[in-house]
Amino acid sequence: MAILIVIAFITFVGIGYLLLSSTLRKTNKNNELSGTDNKLLQTACKNAINDYPEWTKADTDLIIWENPDKSFNFRNSPEDASAKLTSPVPPMETLVDMDFIGLNEISYVTTRDNNWKISTLKLNGLGAYNNSLIYEKNEAISFINTSPISRNEYITIIVNGNKGVLKYVNTDSSKEEIFIEMPSINTEKIKLAVSPKGTYTYLLQGDSLIFFEIASKKQIDKISSVSSVVWVGDGYLLYSDTEGTYVYNLKTKEKSKLDKLKQVSELTFNPQEDGIIAFNENGNTKIVNCQTWQIINSKEGAVLKTLTSGKTAITKKGDQFGFWRFKNNDWGVKMLEDKSKFVTVWQRY
Repeated sequence: MAILIVIAFITFVGIGYLLLSSTLRKTNKNNELSGTDNKLLQTACKNAINDYPEWTKADTDLIIWENPDKSFNFRNSPEDASAKLTSPVPPMETLVDMDFIGLNEISYVTTRDNNWKISTLKLNGLGAYNNSLIYEKNEAISFINTSPISRNEYITIIVNGNKGVLKYVNTDSSKEEIFIEMPSINTEKIKLAVSPKGTYTYLLQGDSLIFFEIASKKQIDKISSVSSVVWVGDGYLLYSDTEGTYVYNLKTKEKSKLDKLKQVSELTFNPQEDGIIAFNENGNTKIVNCQTWQIINSKEGAVLKTLTSGKTAITKKGDQFGFWRFKNNDWGVKMLEDKSKFVTVWQRY
């Protein structure tokens, strides 16, 4: 009888230990990514800093924008005042796209009738700048978006009606090469972005995400039902679809689902401090540390637009549309208007 009691006791303890271990594993799973996926994301985030241009690493929250009344502005940080520029966009032209191509330097695209232009603008001081036209083409278009590889090389999506053409443009030689022609394209939530080293580019249109190798001009993969995507260094992506959020390796074409995140939107990444990830989830903005997955800060009822650095974002909450200092502080400043066209360094990825 004593032996049976001992056996029963050991069995009971064993079952209790298994139940406790299971509970701890579930608790752990709710507070961090699973081991394999966590390591993959940690590695991608940690190595990413080496892939981005040196000028992106400056400690600045620079933003350049055009308001609906066509006034042109820039601001270096939340602490500084906004400054107005004489608009580089002629009155009869429409600003449709901007991207940073260097510290205090942007490329921008304007359209007028059946004509589009790529120009550059370099800030030289408070309210002073130089701008120059580097490419111009007469072409029937209803939509255009560009992503720079360098100051003179761009990936461009041109849409006329429902038809789209993705192509490479060299503004020095006027050379154009077609990646793909699409008989039907959705421009409502289109996103085109070249990887940090200029090795790859992706095009997100509708819910279809297509990857290309720039050197060969070849499509290397396609993923459906995607709602948001961002580069994590030159060879990895974070993307979200109806099933959840994934880390994707462009070299191996392998993807790993993250247990921690379901479907999110407005994924944004900054490589400072081994990786900061921002996104919208259930109507709230969240900023998390890539290594620990701890929440750095969150803002309820706010819509994330983009990161401006590793400590600041652009968000919109009600009619408050502007900087949000989420790290070491928790305060914001309104300086944008609704429907303003703006660009930050990290918006381009």
